[in-house]
Amino acid sequence: MPKFYFNGCSITAGHGFAHGEIDDRIYTNLVAKNSINDAGGGSSNLKIFLHSSKAIVDNLADIYVVQWSSVHRHWVYPAPDKGIYIGTAAKRIYNHDAADDKFITQYQLRNGDYSNIMQLIDFCRILQDQASSHQAKLIFVNGLVNWSNNQDWMAKLVEDASSDHDRFIEILQNNMELVDWDLWINPWNSIYDSKLDVAEDGLHPGPQTHKRIADQIRDKLIA
Repeated sequence: MPKFYFNGCSITAGHGFAHGEIDDRIYTNLVAKNSINDAGGGSSNLKIFLHSSKAIVDNLADIYVVQWSSVHRHWVYPAPDKGIYIGTAAKRIYNHDAADDKFITQYQLRNGDYSNIMQLIDFCRILQDQASSHQAKLIFVNGLVNWSNNQDWMAKLVEDASSDHDRFIEILQNNMELVDWDLWINPWNSIYDSKLDVAEDGLHPGPQTHKRIADQIRDKLIA
């Protein structure tokens, strides 16, 4: 049996379920019992990318399933034992103090979506190349990415630029064409936005949604 490696954010980590990542109802365990679940709640796409890339380099598995999170999520580390989470509901979830909360607000205002999307595209391309070089199977899952491949979305994404809007759209289109979209089970419909039900916490995707993800992954593997 092939060995699976999973990475992602709280969805893949099984948050909201009674038994977390070992719960039989989450998609990772529906797909494979022989697996590594390296996902973590609140993970940024940078963290997901780095851990997945290292896993491929270390040949930890035969099949790598990488679930991308929100492009707004980031982590900074002012000290070895302190991490500041930057993302939705950061203050409520991680109990930041007033200074951290102010910093998070400023960081998000100064960090635009365009660069975050371009970074995610780079992450995909690098993992594609690594998986190919290591003769490994790779599958991408859209967990929380809010994007599209149409002109209206692209125009809105670059509207904050002071000039050269068409050039930025062209650069984005050219880069998106380098992504192997056949590796994705749901490129334009995130798990969170298309969830069928919710887990016990009333927030995260529930058992029916996880079953659908598992079915989509199985279909992709035999395609």
